[in-house]
Order: sequence, then C-alpha cells, then structure tokens
Amino acid sequence: MKKRMVSIIIYLTLLALPISTLWAGEAYTLPENPLKGRELLITKGCLGCHPILGEGGKIGPDLGKRGFNLSLLQVIGVLWNHVPTMAEKMSERKILWPHFTVSEMSDLVSFLYYMDYYFSYLGEPGNPSRGERVFAEKRCVACHAFQGTGGDIAPPLDQVRKYVSPIFIVQAMWNHGPEMSEMMETLHIPAPQFQANEMTDLIAYLRTVGTTDVQERVYLPPGNPRAGEQLFSQKGCNNCHAVGKEREKIGPNLSEKEYRRSLPQIAGIMWNHGPQMWQRVREMKLEWPTFTANEMADLITYLYFLRYLDQPGDRLAGQRLFQEKGCVECHALQGTGGKIGPDLALSPVTSSSLELATAMWNHAPIMEKILMEREKEWPRFRDNEMRDLVEYIRSFPQQAIADQGKKSFFRFCASCHGAEGKGDGPAAEGLKVKPPDLRTTRSKDDAYLFQVIKEGGEAVGLSPAMLAWGEALSDQQIKEVIAYIRTLGP
Repeated sequence: MKKRMVSIIIYLTLLALPISTLWAGEAYTLPENPLKGRELLITKGCLGCHPILGEGGKIGPDLGKRGFNLSLLQVIGVLWNHVPTMAEKMSERKILWPHFTVSEMSDLVSFLYYMDYYFSYLGEPGNPSRGERVFAEKRCVACHAFQGTGGDIAPPLDQVRKYVSPIFIVQAMWNHGPEMSEMMETLHIPAPQFQANEMTDLIAYLRTVGTTDVQERVYLPPGNPRAGEQLFSQKGCNNCHAVGKEREKIGPNLSEKEYRRSLPQIAGIMWNHGPQMWQRVREMKLEWPTFTANEMADLITYLYFLRYLDQPGDRLAGQRLFQEKGCVECHALQGTGGKIGPDLALSPVTSSSLELATAMWNHAPIMEKILMEREKEWPRFRDNEMRDLVEYIRSFPQQAIADQGKKSFFRFCASCHGAEGKGDGPAAEGLKVKPPDLRTTRSKDDAYLFQVIKEGGEAVGLSPAMLAWGEALSDQQIKEVIAYIRTLGP
C-alpha cells in the first residue's frame, strides 16, 4: 500500500498543470486542473492528521475513503461541521489554524471532489476473474482476440495493458461504436449492456491478465473540466442534451443523471446509451463525433463535475437558517442583527459564494471561541443548507448591483433579448439565430456569461450575432448586467 501511495503522489506531481481561475462577481467556474489542490494537503499540513488510502496521519478520517462527491458548498459544509473537532486536535498539538485564499479554497475543494474519480482514472481495482466472464458473456470475444483466443474481425486487445489510464479503452469504444453496432447487427449479437461494476471488471481483466510484454507505458494527463465543457458544445452534444436548467431537448438532461461515479462506470453509462444515440445520429444524418484520448478525458471529467457547481439556493430557506443557526446573534444584515461580527450586507466577502465560504473558514476559530464563551452550540449544516444560507446572505448586496445592471441591460441588451430577457426584442426578428431566453441561463456560471458578454458569442462557440461588449462596458458594468440577468424570472 505504501508503494502504491508513493506512486500516486509522484504521479500527481508530474501531472501539475497551470490553472487560470476566472472571477467576475460570482464568476467561479469549473477548474482547469482539479489536481492542483493536492499540493495544499501537504503545504497546509492536512496530511499530518488525515491519511489518504491509509497513508498519512492517523488522527482524522481517511480523505481517500470519505467520499466528497458533493457539490462545492456541500463540501464546504462538511469541512465546517468538523471545525470544533479539528480546532481541538490542533490546539492540543499547538498547530496553527490553516488559512486559505479564495483560489486555494477553490483548488482544495475541487480536488477533494475529484479524488474518487481520479483514483479510478489511475486504474480502479476491479475483479479480473469476473472481467473474464464479462468478456465472454457480452460476446466481446466474438470479434476481439485476447491472449490468442477470440475473433479476428476487430483488433486484438493484448496491447491494452500498456495504457495506464482506462480512458484509451473508453475512447476507442466510443469512436468505433457505430461500426461495432453495425457488425453486431450483422452477426446477430445483441448490443451488450454493462451494469454495476461490469465495465470496471472487464477493464481490469484486459489490463492485468494479458501476457504481452509492455515495452513502454502510455500515460495521459487527467481531464480538464473546463475544456470538456467547451467540447460539449463544439462536438454538438448540446444539440441533443440539456444541462442544468436549460430547456428540454431530444436526449436526457445530463445534470439529472448521476455521473459522480468511477471512470469505468461513467464509460458503461455512455456505452449503454450508445444504440439510441447511434440510431438518432443516423436518422438526423449527422456525423458521429469522435474524440482524441485527451478530449475524451476532458469530456468525461466535465460530466463528473456537472453537479459540482451549486444551483441557486432557496433564499427563504436561507433566511430561516440565518435565524435558526444563530448567525443573526453576531452578524447584522443592513443594520438588523448582532454587532459582534461585521454587517454581511456591507462586507466585500459576499462578492462570491466561495469568497464568503473562505472567510467563514478563516475566521472559524474566532467564531468558535465566541460561541464557547456564550455557551452556544456550533452550527452544523446538512444537504443544501449551506447553499441556501449563502444565497440569502449574498442577496443583499447583489440587489443593489442588479439595479445598476438593469440600466445597462435596457441600453445595450433589451433590443435583442427583450425587456424581460425572453429573446423577443424588436431586433430579434432580423436575426438568423434567435437570441436565447436569458431566464434559462441559471445553469451557466457567471464566468461563462462574463466571457460571452465581454468577448462575444464566437468566443464560446455561439452565434456571432452576439456582439462583444468589452469596449462599451467596463468589467464592473458587465458584472452588474449579470447580476440583473440573475433576477429574471423563469
């Protein structure tokens, strides 16, 4: 186990990639490199208390087994709930409380979220014996030879062992899916469906049982969720599949599917849906989209991160939580509430959800001390309570910003998008591509909208009719317009 852990840390270090986090108001977007946060586990001393897959400190729970496949603010809630225990243990050992910048907190949380997927990316331990049965039962052996046994219609699979990541297998299955489907029809072989861990076991069989000597291993960096989001549009996936609160399309809304699984399990879901997609693509006379290995890694990582960014919270629920959790006893909102902490309606930390969460973490020891002195219990959050609370707190300064944005919107945007953002402005009739209904953009993060407004539609693969407004509007004015768009009803 120790050797495996050392290998993982070395591999993580080799795969360090540059990251450029975008911020524009609530402009946190998908990470470019979810692995960046692993450095913080070392530099902030987390591994001194917490092990990863059994290696590291023994004081706290194993982060590799905890399972952080929650949304961003749900992960923040889990960390917050453990503050009293962590503070006590750190005080006993005279360890200083770790402080984070906003970008560091972003990196840390995205890595914790990504960890389960990443270890499966390196090669989730499946059962090769079960995988051998899957290889036979799913009739893979009818076309593919392995270890000298099987068909000769398709390429032999003995070289699979040289690929460190199973993404190469997933890429090949996707790219050749339509051809494989036609051949299976010719041979009267039903299209195989993979359940539970069958894909994991199949890949384990192909990667561990082969007898072919591997002269050189083929490595592949982990995926870039932000690049995967762009590919989702460029490859035409968004023509059939909606994401978030977008209007219903031909295929299922992928945000409603559970993709917070291991890489082989995600691959199995995609394959199972293949026959319907291949048929629909043929009917629509479209070209089947193919991917390079890097592109496939980016796309699947994007699917894994679909539920990472929180949907807008419930302000009314947040208002109730602000009272019930005791926040109001220390903090005011527009002058109403406690005077111990700052008035959160006037605080600059409410400019983004993550900035507010970071401030809460950094000041947690002070807050805990105050609560102990006042003999109050530490507030704990479950499910989407942290999201709802943050939504309520941020609604105060955001309304003032939105009021300013409304003026710019009516001057520059309403002619095409309409007074209510429905896409029915007077200039819309003369456009070949109709403006979108801005009320459906709630699933898009602020960074995406910021880029569209500043750089124009072509910058993100949309219609060039959406002009670039970066010279007419300042960055602050664009943020104000986005804040106003967020107020548009469904």
